[in-house]
This record gives sequence, structure tokens and C-alpha cells, in this order.
Amino acid sequence: MMKALSLVKGQRLIWYTLVVSGILCSFVYFAYGLSEETIRLNIRLTARVSFLLFSFAFVASSLLAIKKNEVTKFLLQNRRYIGLSFGVSHIIHLINILMLLFVIYNGDINGLGGLKKLAPAITVYVYIFLMMTTSNNFSVKLLGGKIWSWLHRLGMYSIAAALGIGFYKVIDNDPLLYGFLLVLLIAQVALRTYAWALKLRSG
Repeated sequence: MMKALSLVKGQRLIWYTLVVSGILCSFVYFAYGLSEETIRLNIRLTARVSFLLFSFAFVASSLLAIKKNEVTKFLLQNRRYIGLSFGVSHIIHLINILMLLFVIYNGDINGLGGLKKLAPAITVYVYIFLMMTTSNNFSVKLLGGKIWSWLHRLGMYSIAAALGIGFYKVIDNDPLLYGFLLVLLIAQVALRTYAWALKLRSG
């Protein structure tokens, strides 16, 4: 297990995410052509990869607080790179959304539902870019540990809230899938809350 995890630790994870996501999207376009259907397929695929990576980053510290083992230690040690990988995956997700906007809808944002419907997604990207640009030791020193931690904690919960709203809005499209993702997200928040309560109890 640890030998396998060591192959994807640190900056390697970011590059693997970029390469795998890029190959996955390219395969869909080469195999099935460029159309609204294939663009939307890639949007869904990259969204699910992004959610998986976000989930690992979101609960890394909580899992370690509850159960210390090699896997939870690995997740916490590589949380920065998992978070950056989530950002990379979501940038590829954004590229596909922009392709849908400009290739299919000729730049008409109403084709994507308008600004009001896109507000949660815009919120996600604001925090993603803020967190990606400050995920380095220089930013920690520049901002100070408390401000940096506050910014990233706020960012994580804002992204989680936006994802939850997004899942809820499309739940009628696939109740089983999006209902499961929404429950999983709520469980992750509950896990973080439980880990925080344990920390308070231990002093």
C-alpha cells in the first residue's frame, strides 16, 4: 500500500492529475468528436475527479485525528499537493465549461443558465485560485499562520457549501448519484466537526 502511495506523493500527484485528466478528456473528444454531449461528458468526468480530490484534502486532518495509520498520515502530509491537484483538475473542468460556452453557445452565458445560476461555481473558482496561489511556504510567512489558516478554512467550507448547493440543484437529473454525493459531502462536514470536538475534549 505505502509503496503504491509513494509513487503519487508530493508534486508527482499534481502532474499525474494533469496528465490523466488531460488524456481522459482528449480521449473522449478523439473517440466521439467535439459536440455538446461530449463536452458535457467531460465536464461531468472532471467534476467527479475534482470532488474525489477535494474530499481527500477536506478530511485529511480529521481522519488523522480520529485514526492514525500510514494512510491517514500520508493524506495529511500530502494535503497541500492533493489540494493543488484538485485545483488543477477543476481548471481542466473550467476549460471544458468555457468550451461549452464559446463553442456551443457562442459566448451567450444564458446558455449555461445565467450569472445567478452560476454564482456557486464562480464562488468555488474564486476560492480555488486564492487557495492555489497561497499554497506555499512564502504565503504562510507573508500572511501569518492564523490568517493563512483562516483563509484556507473559509475557502474549504465555501467550496464545500457551493458543491452541496450544486449537487442539490441537479439532484433531479440523477437522484441516486447526486443524492449520494450530497450525503457524502454532509458526512465529510460531520467528520470534521467530530474531529474538532475530539480536539476540544483533549484540550
